[in-house]
Amino acid sequence: MLLVFAISAHAYTRGTHIAPESTPIDRAAASPPFATPAGLTAPLFLKWLLVFEDPIAHGIWLCRALPRAWLAQGESLSVDAVPTAYGRIGYSLSSAIASHGTVHANLSLSSMMLAAPPPGGVVLRLRVPYTALGKRLMLRNATVGGRAWPRINSTDATIHFGTGQLTREIDIVATFEEV
Repeated sequence: MLLVFAISAHAYTRGTHIAPESTPIDRAAASPPFATPAGLTAPLFLKWLLVFEDPIAHGIWLCRALPRAWLAQGESLSVDAVPTAYGRIGYSLSSAIASHGTVHANLSLSSMMLAAPPPGGVVLRLRVPYTALGKRLMLRNATVGGRAWPRINSTDATIHFGTGQLTREIDIVATFEEV
């Protein structure tokens, strides 16, 4: 996540997301001309921030490096049909973290992903902001389709889905409390 913001702020031409192959420390010096690999770095990092394919566990992480501010009260996020090695996946998030202590998520999996799911499953990570008083909020429970979901990790704020638990649409309500 830090690298996404660093290259956006320091290496890309403002408003264009065009990057030179490398940038000299002396910003007054000319940069080498545009290089396609440099231009593809930011979109790739943004995809990893939103949808990351774990090369070791062979699973898919959603929101693995999402900035906390993106889940502030009233914020919403929607990602549609992101390509992965296992098929396309999308999700939408809406936060009522300050008013109700909840984040609502809806995952959409393609038929290809359901036919050959990632062996490591799917993990949704919900990094919510700290309270106005600087207190940390911890994931206390989650419901999936209105039923209590046991596969959560409160420390990492993650909700886990194994290969046999994946369906076309997954409706999640995550509840957080002050630590």
